[in-house]
Amino acid sequence: MQSAYQILVAGSEEKLRTNVGDKWDSGKTDSDRSVNVHYRGSTLASGETCCWKVRVWDKQGRPSPWSLPGS
Repeated sequence: MQSAYQILVAGSEEKLRTNVGDKWDSGKTDSDRSVNVHYRGSTLASGETCCWKVRVWDKQGRPSPWSLPGS
């Protein structure tokens, strides 16, 4: 069971590779929510490409590996 998540959103995959979320870093957020998480990062421009990745923590506090990047 998920106990927390972290979402990184960046302007490039290169930034994600170094765990830099220059658009948004949710930080470790205690929540079992896995869908419909509202974006709370910087304003995005129309047509702007962003990359993201996510990881979750289980009930024992163990983090998963980061997901593959999405865009």
